[in-house]
Amino acid sequence: MKKPSDELPYHVRQLQALVDRFTGPAKKKEELQQQLNYYLTGHRGEREVDYHLSYMPRDDIAIIKNLRLNDGLHHFELDRIVITPGTLLMLEVKHISGIVKIHSKLHQMTRKTPTGELQRFSDPVTQAERHYKQLQEWFRYRKWPSVPVEKQIIFSSPNVILDVEDADENFFKNACLIERVPQRLTALTQKHPQQVFTRSQMIRMEKNLNDAHEKLVQNVFEVYHVLPNQIVTGVQCPKCERYGMIWKMGQWHCPICHHRSKTAHAEALKHYALLFKSTITNQECRAFLRIASESVTRKMLQKMNLPATGSTKGTLYHLPT
Repeated sequence: MKKPSDELPYHVRQLQALVDRFTGPAKKKEELQQQLNYYLTGHRGEREVDYHLSYMPRDDIAIIKNLRLNDGLHHFELDRIVITPGTLLMLEVKHISGIVKIHSKLHQMTRKTPTGELQRFSDPVTQAERHYKQLQEWFRYRKWPSVPVEKQIIFSSPNVILDVEDADENFFKNACLIERVPQRLTALTQKHPQQVFTRSQMIRMEKNLNDAHEKLVQNVFEVYHVLPNQIVTGVQCPKCERYGMIWKMGQWHCPICHHRSKTAHAEALKHYALLFKSTITNQECRAFLRIASESVTRKMLQKMNLPATGSTKGTLYHLPT
């Protein structure tokens, strides 16, 4: 089966680029960093789950990560999908630390922070049930035969303590701590001993789901309320991480630490695509990389073997995303 990708979701990479290049107020940058930390913490939790999934027999399963689908009305995101010969496992990952209390009757989850603040979270069981219905609708709309789906909520932080005094049986059936992932997933697959999917059908389902993935592309300036002129331009030194490398004699020179690189502009253009748009003209490239020469910029872009449309000054180079 296809090897699952560990890459961060696109909108998280957009926020990473924004945090890296934001030059506005320090308080605003702190807010952006906190949001990024939240996403990165969730990603670490998903990686913890992946470690336990690695013990499952890889020849008989397919794993899809960070899937974003449209059920015809709404988008919904699935942390992990595991396709087995007998069933499809839908995994929701919650990377929350501290004392977490489950309120099944109220359909909510709360956590007390180290400062004593009480935080409220959406009920994970309700969320999993909604995603379950949306996934079934997605299959129905595409005329897939009835697909047996099992759902499981995984609390991935080793530092979480679950207070389940007010939890009901539905929570215990649909949730587990990360240490119990192998046993819980084995039990769920054993509920479906009959083969539903041949290997070729599993491969086709994996392809169909991956092909249907719609990455979340955000306008970071609107979402995070920042201005384009608060973004620092220029090429970042890969060694000292300061901006403002200078192009001379066929390579980039850092005026701070004197590091040299021939390819440092590639990362800058990734940032441009994440923050602004996935195409760039020679003029836009010169402005962003701080290069004066049109011919030098043209050769640089051509050397990257980027797809291009148009000709002469109107050439649009398509940046990788």
